[in-house]
Amino acid sequence: MSDSAATKEDIDKLRDDTDAKLGQIWTELRKLNTVESRRAALNGALLILGSAIGSGIVNALQHGR
Repeated sequence: MSDSAATKEDIDKLRDDTDAKLGQIWTELRKLNTVESRRAALNGALLILGSAIGSGIVNALQHGR
């Protein structure tokens, strides 16, 4: 067997490392998918929409339309 061939221990270690990283990713995804996270995104979108509408109203009033 050559020096570049992976041993069973190397493969097992890589699999364990990959499983640990995937577990961390799933944990972060669960945090992002909470009600509070979705509510914050919705509130941000509503704030931007309200700002755009308000700006349009002010612009229309200033130009007499």
